[in-house]
Amino acid sequence: MKTEVREKLRVALLMAMSSGFMDGYTFFHYDERFAGAQTGNVMQAGIYLAQGNIVKFWDFAIPIFFFMAGVIFKVFLL
Repeated sequence: MKTEVREKLRVALLMAMSSGFMDGYTFFHYDERFAGAQTGNVMQAGIYLAQGNIVKFWDFAIPIFFFMAGVIFKVFLL
């Protein structure tokens, strides 16, 4: 039982590291966008919306909508 828990932790840590690397890379090289998880994009969109900067808001909202479309596609069609 103990090795099973360790293996789950190891896999979870590797996935978190790879997602963090991917987010860091895309943030610095692709105009402050996040690719791994959409939480960063949601936060950025919310900040720009609160500031009244609608153009920048849509720059972050569009990737969020495409991410949601991909999830819906996966759930219902595959």
